Amino acid sequence: MHRTLSQHYGKIAIGAALLATSVYVAMVSVTLAHLEFVSGQVPFDMRPFGYGPSDAATLLEALRADGRDYYLSRQIPLDTLYPALLALTLSSAICWFGRRQPNSRLVHLGVAFAVGSALFDYLENLGIAAMIYGWPDVSGSLVYAASAATIAKSVITTLAVMLVLATGFIWARLPKADPPNLDKRAKLKPLSGADARAFPITRLTHPAAATVSDLSMPATSPNTNLTHWPTSKNFGQTLP
Repeated sequence: MHRTLSQHYGKIAIGAALLATSVYVAMVSVTLAHLEFVSGQVPFDMRPFGYGPSDAATLLEALRADGRDYYLSRQIPLDTLYPALLALTLSSAICWFGRRQPNSRLVHLGVAFAVGSALFDYLENLGIAAMIYGWPDVSGSLVYAASAATIAKSVITTLAVMLVLATGFIWARLPKADPPNLDKRAKLKPLSGADARAFPITRLTHPAAATVSDLSMPATSPNTNLTHWPTSKNFGQTLP
């Protein structure tokens, strides 16, 4: 099963990348853009270096009730799909590139980073949802926890992407394997057994040699002085 799955890593990576890109474009150009427009502040998801309690309070206050509801009903659902699709894209790509590489630790590390980025993204979403539901009574520990998840997500995602690029670069520099059944050094072997009976080889006599030896030249019997011509017309006749 693993071998069958490994043959489709490339297709899985491409398909997941297309879906992840579609969701990402929808978030950046629609939901996150709307949140930034109505609040005048950068949303939590777009702050890779984290945020403090005062930053969170400013954003949540500027969003107002409609903006906070939009965050929960529009942005969070899209950001629930995106981490899984991104993790599938990165892990499939690094497994695809790492099939012919002897260093499997690099592949395992890349898959771990891809899965870890998705987990921290989900923790970030849980923290944002908890802050919105708890507003205006939001504790500083909750803000710091959500901020830590945001920073960890950003760092681990960056590392996962870098590992994918590194394995892809190594994969591109590796010599390609020879296609099967096309080895130029292979030598033909004589047929034997059933193959020889299925494909008989007939030894042919050069027609010129047959004409000279069998038709043109007379054949003399060692026990007689009679000469015979091996032709169909006078075969067996005695010549004087």
